[in-house]
Amino acid sequence: MNNIISKLEYNTAKVITFGALTFLFAPFIAFAQAGTVQQLIGIVGGIIALAIPVVISLALLYFFWGLAKFILHADDESERAKGKSIMVWGIVALFVIVTVWGIIAVLQSTFIGPGGITGCAVSVFGVCVT
Repeated sequence: MNNIISKLEYNTAKVITFGALTFLFAPFIAFAQAGTVQQLIGIVGGIIALAIPVVISLALLYFFWGLAKFILHADDESERAKGKSIMVWGIVALFVIVTVWGIIAVLQSTFIGPGGITGCAVSVFGVCVT
């Protein structure tokens, strides 16, 4: 019975992975008709700009999962340690994501200009608001 359950979990993981990869690469297929390299870089940059809030949300969710594990298993020392480790790695992930995002923004404004490749001076989650 455990063998059947493990096979079912493995197949479910494969389907979820395939679906996530399809969802991730669908914009590249849809925008494959970019005329110039500059347009292609703008499209890829827009997709990355849309993905950043999602990745930050996942890191924050991971942190809160560790916090919940830490609180709910207050009586078990090993589970508390696991929860603490998850919280630490969640904070590290958030720090790395936000730091890299900031460094890229500084480099972009230094070398390309405030509008970037797309020419949009102000953008909210990859959408130009000017």
